[in-house]
Amino acid sequence: MKFLVTGATGFVGSHLCDQLEREGHEVYALVRSEKKAKEFNVKGTLLFGDLSAKKCEWVDHLPTDIDVVVHTAGIVHSLDTQAFYEVNYEATKTLSNKLCEHLTNQFKFIFISSLAAAGPAVNKEIIDEEDIPTPVSDYGKSKLQTELWLKENLRDRCDLVIIRPPMVIGPRDVAILDVFKMVQSKVILIPGLNGENKSYSFVNVFDLCETIYKTANTKTRFGDIFYSSHPQVITMRELNSEIKKSMGNPRTLSIKAPKLLMKFIASLVGLLKIDVRLTPDKYNEIAPDRWVCSGEKSRVVLSQDYTWNISKTIEMTYNDYKERGWLN
Repeated sequence: MKFLVTGATGFVGSHLCDQLEREGHEVYALVRSEKKAKEFNVKGTLLFGDLSAKKCEWVDHLPTDIDVVVHTAGIVHSLDTQAFYEVNYEATKTLSNKLCEHLTNQFKFIFISSLAAAGPAVNKEIIDEEDIPTPVSDYGKSKLQTELWLKENLRDRCDLVIIRPPMVIGPRDVAILDVFKMVQSKVILIPGLNGENKSYSFVNVFDLCETIYKTANTKTRFGDIFYSSHPQVITMRELNSEIKKSMGNPRTLSIKAPKLLMKFIASLVGLLKIDVRLTPDKYNEIAPDRWVCSGEKSRVVLSQDYTWNISKTIEMTYNDYKERGWLN
């Protein structure tokens, strides 16, 4: 099959291109940075461009018979909340319309959304695809807004599937690298006095890529939503413990920061426009106690087998960081 992967120099996109090439498919990879494409050795035919390009002219260089589009590109972190809607929502609208005009066959559009689009588990232990979304951040709201637009406007134009991963961990992941660096510094900041007991679903990037691949090869209903999530639920304490174990169990000091202090710092970051991950929008995601979702539907409908538990996932991630010199 012929695949288009957007965000091909990103964490998920680069691994997906690896898998698709191994499976023998023809891959067209949208990349912004030639340097990063070389660093991650992105597979496939490279298309240089991004979602902000006027009317996505780079689509004109695609064959007209692409079978599957996997849209992984988007913004996760930004001090400018409007950027979430400009890139995650408006640019996706432009891209999907352009693809529908350019491609001559009935293609499958796989939108990589996020658990943030659904929001945290508040009134139940674990959420699934039937629960009404209640996003708490602009990032999550922009993803949900995009999901709704795609379902309303792409019917009869292509086959649409939405995948909502929770926390994604694995080699090349720059997000959880911050936690590894805290452990390396021997000082771990815990968000909230009860922060160590916060619960999270997760998925290894290789398992997520397998979910995407199975979705591409399975007959699905228009607008189907799947959580790609390992059945193991972890706490912040367990995550930190696994990271410490991978690094030889160094002695560390855990500092619990009250939510009000975290909120104040996040507000200060937003006010001073400091480019760090603790933005006001990110605080809205840090504050809830349970980000937990069920991957049962993916196991039943897609025959997904989640093979990477948290221990193996953290070990492989740490080894990758060492090889790249990201922890020096």
